[in-house]
Amino acid sequence: MSTTTLLKLKPKNLLTHPRNMRRFYPSEQVREMANSILAVNGVLQPLIVVKADEAHRWIVVDGNMRLAAARLLEDRCPQLDCRVVDQSEAEQMVAMIVANKARYEVDPVSEGLHYKALQAEGMSVRDISKQTGIYEIRISNRRALADLPESIQKLIVDGKLPSDVRSTRALLGLPTEKMIKLAERLSQNPNIKIKTIIAAAEKLGAAKRVGGRPRKSPAAEISGASSGKGRTCASDLREAAKKACHSCNQYEGELRKTAEPAWAMVVHAADKTCTACPLKDMQNICGSCPAVQLLKRLVNRE
Repeated sequence: MSTTTLLKLKPKNLLTHPRNMRRFYPSEQVREMANSILAVNGVLQPLIVVKADEAHRWIVVDGNMRLAAARLLEDRCPQLDCRVVDQSEAEQMVAMIVANKARYEVDPVSEGLHYKALQAEGMSVRDISKQTGIYEIRISNRRALADLPESIQKLIVDGKLPSDVRSTRALLGLPTEKMIKLAERLSQNPNIKIKTIIAAAEKLGAAKRVGGRPRKSPAAEISGASSGKGRTCASDLREAAKKACHSCNQYEGELRKTAEPAWAMVVHAADKTCTACPLKDMQNICGSCPAVQLLKRLVNRE
């Protein structure tokens, strides 16, 4: 069907998008929208819809908040203007982000879950940023919220915990059961601070560090970059570094005291990265650090 097709549809013929960006609908906003629909006898902007598999049913891509308000009105609701589009599911999800930027602010958890769903469709953070105009750092920060248990997400949406990425990552460093219990306890404080959450998570996680002691060089140790055993690919890579150094015309003087200065510098850079990391004391989450992942890929030649 043409993208210029306009229809007038009743709420009963419209379905909420199964991958709608907004997961929570504040009742006050829904009532406000319902009053607006009554005041203008419809909607000022057509809902964007795609054909559903069911007969005489349409899925709302843009306008799910208006649909929620229309359902609140029940039989009092007038027919709603709808514009039919032909889009892939990924295109529909991107369109939701763009549309919501100009309307009610979507809660951070819903936003993060939406970015996670887009990544499942094969889109990178950079792809999402280019198509929506949203900064990559915001996408990444919101995306972290999608990895929290649903009970903690609800606490954030209700304003009982901050949505800050620092406290989110601190909680994610804990086992799920301990994470939930800590979050529930902290949420009872109406004036909870981000630094309090981080400190509590660090204290709880300290006892779970591998071997009962903190690692000196988390990135290098976890990735296997600093170990010469158990890693055939690592040995090959170090040997390649050694050969590269011997063929270098700058390989002289003090450098000759190191078998493979090129590889040593890589590991040294990893150590410096760990030293500068604000979460270096929470080493039970180092496995998800981008620096660790980079070294793993080097070691395993991925």
